[in-house]
Amino acid sequence: MGFSFLHLEYELTRPGENDTVWHRRVVVHSHVPRKEVHVEDKWFTLHGEGYRIENLGRPAVFLLPSHKLQKEWRCGQTVEEWLRQFLLEQFGGFTSTLIPYFGFWHGGTKAVYDECRRYEVSFIGPERIPMLLTQLATIALHIEEDCIYFTAGQYACLVYPA
Repeated sequence: MGFSFLHLEYELTRPGENDTVWHRRVVVHSHVPRKEVHVEDKWFTLHGEGYRIENLGRPAVFLLPSHKLQKEWRCGQTVEEWLRQFLLEQFGGFTSTLIPYFGFWHGGTKAVYDECRRYEVSFIGPERIPMLLTQLATIALHIEEDCIYFTAGQYACLVYPA
């Protein structure tokens, strides 16, 4: 039986003179031969001829009021522009849809109608969730939302700023 070891190093780079975004570089050190690395892949049994499947992990979804995304935020960017850049840099991509919705919340006596932007990113493992939740809490504070609805895989929560 072989011994396996995986080590991740994170390096934070301070923002530049005209930049307020901290940059993170991940260095992966592995002492595991590739054949011994086991990543949970629910798609494995569906591989076949004529197509290739890439496992993206589980999705994370969150909703933000669309009219508040145009608020100016960092480096002269709107919240929407900054969020787009953040999601591309940290997750390599995302999908976004504009949706009308209404809902009732506990303590409320009337329906709340709004138009939201639904964002979805995917990633393997839970390690990136805290970073995303921190950014969503910061956005909630800036756009004056009490909380943001968030789902990751089969779990849902409300993200409140601290």
